[in-house]
Amino acid sequence: MNRILTTEKVTWIDIKNPTDKDINIISANFPFHPFVLEELTREIRHPRIENYGNYLFFVIHYPYFDRKNQETKPKEIDFLITENKIITIHQSTILPVESLFINLQLYPEKQEEAIEGGTIGLLYIILEEILKSLTPKFNNIDKKLDQIEEEITRGEYKKTINRIFFIKKDILNLEKILSPQKKVFDILQEEGAKLLGKNSKPFLHEIFNDFLAQKSILDSFRQTIFALDNTNTSLLSIETNEIIKILTIVTLILLPLQYITNIFINQSTLMWILISLQILFITFILGYFKIKKWL
Repeated sequence: MNRILTTEKVTWIDIKNPTDKDINIISANFPFHPFVLEELTREIRHPRIENYGNYLFFVIHYPYFDRKNQETKPKEIDFLITENKIITIHQSTILPVESLFINLQLYPEKQEEAIEGGTIGLLYIILEEILKSLTPKFNNIDKKLDQIEEEITRGEYKKTINRIFFIKKDILNLEKILSPQKKVFDILQEEGAKLLGKNSKPFLHEIFNDFLAQKSILDSFRQTIFALDNTNTSLLSIETNEIIKILTIVTLILLPLQYITNIFINQSTLMWILISLQILFITFILGYFKIKKWL
């Protein structure tokens, strides 16, 4: 499926799940290298950027949460940029791109604002929408980190282990997706200015800075979750050692009682007194463990 937004200053062509027919149309209307056209229908696992003189080709990945598998995965989006055209190609729906395209079609005032800066102005808005879409994801992670910290404070170390695992996995997946893109956004500053002119430099620089800001937040999340993991592991280890120490003491107390009980096994009255003492002692220990939330 392809959609076209045409204005006096710039044209945006958005293609989802490109077919051979779509690629043939692009080939017939644009002087793109056959190698680039071939790349548009294949999965590109790593971000990249190439300057072909009269157009730019670059690939980035949008992180989305796969609810079925409960993990963050990348969605590829390819960009072909000429002096007055932007072509975006992706295999599936990219929510911020979808939302932006629909808004520009429905609201003339938003469209006019978006195209005021020409090609670089529209490119800036597209990339900014993709970067801003990370904010809800980051807010959710921030909230979960606060919850983990509260659980550790309450001494719920075992309950916290699974939470830490899944959030750490989510953060590391986000980092795996975003970190390689730093080079693309950095190179885009220079190569984009060569194609779109010196006036594009402030826009491209701002895009790069916004990417670094998001990456900085993600770095802080990674440091926080590893610190919380280390803290939880240490406190759980201390708790486990305390349990082992108490169980050792209990064993040392119960063994002599058991030995004495065996000696006086034929004296029923004394034997039942000893057994009762053992039961009371075990009940006390179980109650203590319950109070300490070890059971």
